[in-house]
Amino acid sequence: MDNALNFKTRNIAITDLETTGLDLLKHEIIEIGLVLIKQPSLEIIETINIKVKPQNIETASPEALQLNGYKAKEWENAMELKDALTIYLEKTKDAIFCAHNTNFDFPFIKQACIKKNLTSTMDYHCIDIPTLVWLKYRTSDLEKINLSKVAEFIGLESEPAIHRAINGAMLAYKVLKKITLESEK
Repeated sequence: MDNALNFKTRNIAITDLETTGLDLLKHEIIEIGLVLIKQPSLEIIETINIKVKPQNIETASPEALQLNGYKAKEWENAMELKDALTIYLEKTKDAIFCAHNTNFDFPFIKQACIKKNLTSTMDYHCIDIPTLVWLKYRTSDLEKINLSKVAEFIGLESEPAIHRAINGAMLAYKVLKKITLESEK
């Protein structure tokens, strides 16, 4: 079988975004975290964290900015969205998108690509970590499937109170690796 088409050997692009809110038509990406891993070993190939310069910070949700710790001073040298996406898309070529909530992160990536006239070459499959968690722990005592609660439940440290994209992507990687390796035993 051609490895370029084999989902079992494609890299996995574990992605976490920080945004200025929940509405992908109103809010924008301000940080992209990526943990790129290879299969089947789940070893890390590369990690990146890119701060993205917001264009419409006035439309941001104050709660979102508080959650992700946005401070204008820290974003002074941030990249333009098109440049950040270009780097991200180069790193994730042919990879399978993965996130702890693909229904949030993937549409933001797709919308940003449309807005900046960029084409993603990622595999069309997605790995949604909460779905995997639900399948594995649906009969357990786990009460919530947000990333921090899942991490605590399986014996990992939770995400810091101030969310940063690379922290979320790295924790999602640790969760994915732990639940995947446990399932293979």
